[in-house]
Amino acid sequence: APQAMMQAIEIYRARFKPSEQLDRPYVLLGYNVCAADSDEEAQYLRTSSLQSLLRMRMGKPGKLPPPVRNFEQTLGELERRILADFSSASTVGGPETVRRDMAAFVAKTGADELMIVAQVYDHGARLHMFRGDLDDELNRYHPRGKAIVESYVRGVNAYIAETEQNAALLPMEFRMLGITPGRWTPAVVISRH
Repeated sequence: APQAMMQAIEIYRARFKPSEQLDRPYVLLGYNVCAADSDEEAQYLRTSSLQSLLRMRMGKPGKLPPPVRNFEQTLGELERRILADFSSASTVGGPETVRRDMAAFVAKTGADELMIVAQVYDHGARLHMFRGDLDDELNRYHPRGKAIVESYVRGVNAYIAETEQNAALLPMEFRMLGITPGRWTPAVVISRH
């Protein structure tokens, strides 16, 4: 449990006895990572694991739910406390945020190794999170993948902009449900295949 982690590490190191297999303490810690191209996208993707954790703690486990926009605004005080504790062994953000947070966690704990855990609902986003750079990811699909996907995104967003000016252009199901489409990014395209 994250709340007892530092105490457990101290006890382990203090009571460690060398053996044939291990001559010094070796600390391997689980660490939750949700990485994306931006902090905002990572925060959104992470809401799946946050919902799952809260459901489990409330005795209602189930399948990993899809992410939800503005999820944390719906939480009460108890739920916020549960998530704050969980976040002590986690990082969520873009590449720089993740690098900074992981380095700080290793410095704080003295961990020798991290076992990275990620619960991301969308398979494409999960793959991209581990492969790294978005440009490289897009070019895995086609030698001009980045240019192709960026052009596609511009076209979709141009249509969305038109629907913002004239709601009659929205597909019927959008109008019936009273919802509007959000703007697309290249990451959205590769996470939906």
